[in-house]
Amino acid sequence: MNGSTGNAMYDSTESMVADVVHNVTKDDGLLTGVSLFFLSGSLALIFLVSSWWAIAIGVIVSIGCLFLLLGIAVQRGEVKVFKKYAPFYDRGDVFIDDIMKHTNLPFARIKEHLDMLVSQKKLNQVVIYRETGQIIIASISYRELAWNFLKYRPYYNNGEFLISDIEAKLNISAEAMRIELQDLMKFGAIETPVVDNAKNTIAIRTISPGTFQAQTKNNPTSPDPAPLPAKTGDKDVDEILQEGEVMLFELIRLRKSITDKQTQEKISEIINITKSIFTKLADTPAIYAQVTHFSNYYLPKSLKLLSSYEKLDSSSVRSENINSTLERLSKTLDSLVASFRKIYDSLYEHAIVDIEADIEAFEAMLVLDGFNADIAKDPDTNV
Repeated sequence: MNGSTGNAMYDSTESMVADVVHNVTKDDGLLTGVSLFFLSGSLALIFLVSSWWAIAIGVIVSIGCLFLLLGIAVQRGEVKVFKKYAPFYDRGDVFIDDIMKHTNLPFARIKEHLDMLVSQKKLNQVVIYRETGQIIIASISYRELAWNFLKYRPYYNNGEFLISDIEAKLNISAEAMRIELQDLMKFGAIETPVVDNAKNTIAIRTISPGTFQAQTKNNPTSPDPAPLPAKTGDKDVDEILQEGEVMLFELIRLRKSITDKQTQEKISEIINITKSIFTKLADTPAIYAQVTHFSNYYLPKSLKLLSSYEKLDSSSVRSENINSTLERLSKTLDSLVASFRKIYDSLYEHAIVDIEADIEAFEAMLVLDGFNADIAKDPDTNV
């Protein structure tokens, strides 16, 4: 039995699973009907025609039909296996332990199932990062992401590497590497890479275990997409918008992973303000210098802080020290939200000054023309 995942691209995991199940069910229904028809005919030959040749043909056809029906039953069992692993397809944030808990099966049995699905071309690739137990089960739509995840394997969780060394080793440009890492980050397979422009280095970390359970409650397939600000045509501005998009995806992932409701609300506010800042940049490229400091310093530091919160929050044992640190981090988020608001307000300072100047000039003109005596009498008016 072959589904259509071997030669088709899909917009979502749900559409891929639905298509495979539909095709198999349709084929099985047709084959079952044909098998039952010929089986009935062969039995009629055996019991109604006394000739030896009729009995021989009936027996042969009956055996063939029985084998076909057995094959259909096996196919349906395989579809059941295919559907069992559906919540884990085309995700970068799944760990072997997640699948073992979900299926209540040992890893050897899980690998046997996945190998079968790959051999039948219902799935395209299974990639396991044994150092952390991370696993990617990819359809053809996400095959390239699975291969890219493997490509950067030597650089995961091993500190900083010179970007030039990675370019030479992988025979890839810095721009292509940035795009691939952004895609892996959106996919949920890695954390936001830490780039040190001064030293021209990059540190790449895979995600931490324990994110699957928190994210599955809200979205069974992938993190929510962040709204993209409009592109400006300015290379520097567009580059910072792309980096901002990646960090927005990470903020959304962290919001889903962290379990505390109040902290989630604070992260939501940070996300909303951050979106507004980048949207303002897209509309007004002249504020590039102001947003650069926000994007290169405040936002990465915030992500680092929230990543620390996530790791402590996912701890299976909550000691007094951990709870105290989480509480302190939560209070720090209040200051962070207030800082983000001030940064956003500062983007409008010049506009506000211009608007106030226009208001004063307009009010002065009204007074001079005798149309607004109240303004002239107002002691707070500077006219």
